[in-house]
Amino acid sequence: MKNKKIIGLFGIASLVAIGVLSQPAKLAFAETNSTNVTVQLTVLPSGEALQIELPTDGVTSTSDKITVRQQYSEAKNIQWRIVYKDNDGVETTYPMPNINVADAHGNATTGHRDDIVDLTALTGGRFGTYKIISMINNKPSTEDVVTFQYRPVIITGDGTDSNTNNPKTNIEYGPGVDHVVIQVYDDIGNPVLPNTINVATPDITSGHGGTTKWTAPFAENNLKDGKYCIVATPYDNLGNILDRNAKYCVGYTSKKVPAVPDTGGSVFAGTNFTNADFISTSLAIFFVAAFFSLMILKRNRKVRRR
Repeated sequence: MKNKKIIGLFGIASLVAIGVLSQPAKLAFAETNSTNVTVQLTVLPSGEALQIELPTDGVTSTSDKITVRQQYSEAKNIQWRIVYKDNDGVETTYPMPNINVADAHGNATTGHRDDIVDLTALTGGRFGTYKIISMINNKPSTEDVVTFQYRPVIITGDGTDSNTNNPKTNIEYGPGVDHVVIQVYDDIGNPVLPNTINVATPDITSGHGGTTKWTAPFAENNLKDGKYCIVATPYDNLGNILDRNAKYCVGYTSKKVPAVPDTGGSVFAGTNFTNADFISTSLAIFFVAAFFSLMILKRNRKVRRR
């Protein structure tokens, strides 16, 4: 995922000063390095700059309410549009109202602005890929673009069950999702559950979806150690599939039951007669034998006295 970092307004001012003093006719670039991605913020010699901070580029959301945060410098107005692309690659553009950020005297300002985009109101809540394209002062050279996914369901990991090692998951879902149907597949694509599992997705956010915790029954189905993918298909309340499947893959190691130590064979193996039974019986025989032996000895002494 492409992570955009904010360059502070003082940083922008410094970049503008450098750009004006050294190369007044050219663009100056400020680069911020993340772990895997280099992000560029273009600053014009005039100090004009724009960056879309939210949503994060490449993010997937199940909420139809998208916060769009734009940071700008030396801006009087913001022009932006949203482009929707369906799963077949067909694009539809939705122009957004121009945003006036000038001060009361019509002068350019520096700051940031948050707007909430309701995808249900804008596009009818169509699932797919969205792009936000924005610029300031009608200058394409200040344009910034972010891409995000809007999907009805996302599955993420939530650890493992301490008793079984079964994978625990969070099933996050958006508006209109009545339930999901789950199957688990092995690393070569074979289903491993004897039957699919229906998981209810009750609306807990007044029409905007929610999150349900679900534990995969790996141990109960005697799955071997290995990699498995949990696949969820979202349905509406009429039984229609809403969108493509969501998938979460996980490595599974079954909970090992400690083996009972082998203490050797017994003469009573295969019988119902245990070692404890043998000991108690032997003691009983010993005491009975001792008693009769004592009686015989006493009798013999009486005979000798006569």
